[in-house]
Amino acid sequence: MADNAKATIGASVFFDSIKSQVNGSQKWTKGTSDKWVYQKRDITYAAGTGDLVVDSSVDFLGDTNAVAGGDLIRWIAIKNLATDSTHGICLGLGSTAAYNLTTGIFLGAGEVLVFKPINCTTDDLQVIAVKLDSDGIPISGMSSNVSIEYAALLKDV
Repeated sequence: MADNAKATIGASVFFDSIKSQVNGSQKWTKGTSDKWVYQKRDITYAAGTGDLVVDSSVDFLGDTNAVAGGDLIRWIAIKNLATDSTHGICLGLGSTAAYNLTTGIFLGAGEVLVFKPINCTTDDLQVIAVKLDSDGIPISGMSSNVSIEYAALLKDV
């Protein structure tokens, strides 16, 4: 699997009496113009800002070329590094991220998301720090930063 991306995912679901598991994997075979990028960074709450993969400030691993806004995300794993249960992040695909985004994807403290978007550029994937309620639901913007890390395979275009 050298240089390819792979995640093994499992979920325990239902009540204890009827417990079941949903398991599987997700992989991407690296193409000739696909390159790795990795970063740990702080996410803020600021309206209208928030590319998850920060263009030009991040170089591809083993390459001096910087990431550009039109680079395509082939596979990405994102982890919320927060330990406080009220510190979350919300992702917007093709739209500005917001705590109340109808189609937003949010991650609570310590949670991980792995996915393969279709035709999503680094400019399309937006992120914002959000405050979570006791059920882990976003209720507002977060006044402090939330730390994340991500690893991604991007098509360098």
